[in-house]
Amino acid sequence: MPRVFKAGTLKAFFIAAILVLATTLGMIPITQARSEITLKLVKTITIDKLGIYDISWSPDGELLAVGTSISDEAGSHGWVYVFDKNGNQVWVSADLGGWIHDVSWSSDGWYLAVGIENSNTGDGRVYILDRSGLVLRSINLSSEVVSVSWSPDGMYIVVG
Repeated sequence: MPRVFKAGTLKAFFIAAILVLATTLGMIPITQARSEITLKLVKTITIDKLGIYDISWSPDGELLAVGTSISDEAGSHGWVYVFDKNGNQVWVSADLGGWIHDVSWSSDGWYLAVGIENSNTGDGRVYILDRSGLVLRSINLSSEVVSVSWSPDGMYIVVG
């Protein structure tokens, strides 16, 4: 079984018998489920020097969105990395300027909602990105955004 080091966030997603674990150390061990007990390591994706705080498969299982963040003397920074199902990087967003808490694909898989906290002010923001990583919309909120979720019809986003 893959080692998980001091995971601040640990999520497991089962899509087509693939298990993905996110850790705060910037490594994503991707394993294939052989049975309920035995797992085989397929690939490890490393995002250098960044903590991984949320991951989300696209509904079609083709893309994996990874929310990463880091803080330095200038404040907090966050990027979304998107990989294909084989672990190859497809794109990385521009610095979204805050701590990424959640990434969530719309039910049709064309849009990605990203929940952010600005560590300097405590304010939050939701970004809507298209499937290619282009920021389509930014919504400022007066408190941090820890969770985002799309309605099944893709018409609404719930923010917590």
